[in-house]
Amino acid sequence: MRKTAGIASRWAAAGAWAAAIFALSHSPTLPKGPEIPGLDKIMHAGVYAILAWLLFRALAAGRGPIRIQAWPLAVVLAFLYGVSDEVHQAFIPGRSCDTFDALADLFGGVLAWGAHISLFRRARERRKPPGRS
Repeated sequence: MRKTAGIASRWAAAGAWAAAIFALSHSPTLPKGPEIPGLDKIMHAGVYAILAWLLFRALAAGRGPIRIQAWPLAVVLAFLYGVSDEVHQAFIPGRSCDTFDALADLFGGVLAWGAHISLFRRARERRKPPGRS
């Protein structure tokens, strides 16, 4: 029973993050930040890296083939959500649909996957007994 609650809370976290993205996207205007070239794309990548990571945690908590393919599936789901979000923005006055935003979303998911792999390898290397390669 406890494992089921843990899985549900992981899906709830991913759903809450997706809802926050939707709420921001539904707003006709967003607060203006500093005019830094590319900041919008960096923010998209960061937001969708977090979404991909939350989706990965939810998927990896399960069993079977989904658990094994958790990262690729998490990245694809985050990207598809990003694409749907861009389409959604096309219908919001003052907002637009931007292919490069969707690509930044994909980059964020891939970046999260790569960071996870890198951190996992470092942790595994630290656990190795001395003298083993």
